[in-house]
This record gives sequence, C-alpha cells and structure tokens, in this order.
Amino acid sequence: MLMLKRVLYGLLLLAVVLTVVGVRSAQQSREPDPVRTEQAAREEGLEALAAVAEFDPDIVALLRDGRPWHAARRMRDYLRRHPDTPPEGVLLAARAEAGWGGWERVHTLLDGKPWLDRTGRGEGWFLLGRAREAEKQWAPAADAYARYLAVAPRQAPERRTA
Repeated sequence: MLMLKRVLYGLLLLAVVLTVVGVRSAQQSREPDPVRTEQAAREEGLEALAAVAEFDPDIVALLRDGRPWHAARRMRDYLRRHPDTPPEGVLLAARAEAGWGGWERVHTLLDGKPWLDRTGRGEGWFLLGRAREAEKQWAPAADAYARYLAVAPRQAPERRTA
C-alpha cells in the first residue's frame, strides 16, 4: 500500500511538471525570440553596410556564416588594396575583427574616426567601447558607450547589451 502511494505521488508530480513545462513552452512560442530578432537585425545591418560599400559578397557570407576570423583576414587584404575605403567598409572590417575578438585591431580601425555618429546607427561607438574595455581603458570605454547610446536608435540590437 505504501509503495502504491509513492508511485501515485510520483506520477502526480510528473504530471504537474509536464503541465508547467508545456504551458511555458506554449507561452514562449507566442513571444518573438529575442536572439532571432537580434540576429535578423544584425544581418540586416550587415547587408546594408555591404550594399553601401559594394564589397565582395563572400566577405558578407563569411560573417553571416559565423566565420569572422576569415572575414577579418579578407577585409584586411581589401583595406590594404583600397586605402580610401568608405566608412561603411571600415565598420564592416571592425565588425569582422570584433567577431573573433581582435579588439586591438577594432581600436585601430575606429579610434578618432569622425564618422562614427553617422555610420551604421552608431555601431562603431559600441565596438570602440568594447575594444577600449578589452584594453582596460575604463573611462574611454564608458565615453564610447555613452556616445553610442546617444546616437543609436532605441531598437538597435547592440543597445540591449550595452
């Protein structure tokens, strides 16, 4: 009899847990996935940068496929061959460098650029802030993040992580 009660209580507990899990997953399926939304926004920004800068589509494909180091190497070659690259191209290169953690290179690409407010919804400020943070330059990093928040649209994906 005691064994039967334990089995019934166990089954009851299992039913409750499955019900809670089912309800939560149903609620989550109705809400937009913030990771997918952010990813779509990033890809949209990536496409916009690439379209304006007229880059080799392979570079954009490498970034989209999660291969930032390869994209960064290709962008380095591109920047060497085209020293007059427009700001969108430099920002694309910085994004590729940031994707694999090349923060020193991000800093070199973006520091002191007058177009950071006007290009890529201010994303350059965000990347520069992150690069300065990696270099333990706390006050300059905070300044760059503040500039980013001042110029980025409220719905920008990076803004939620700053």
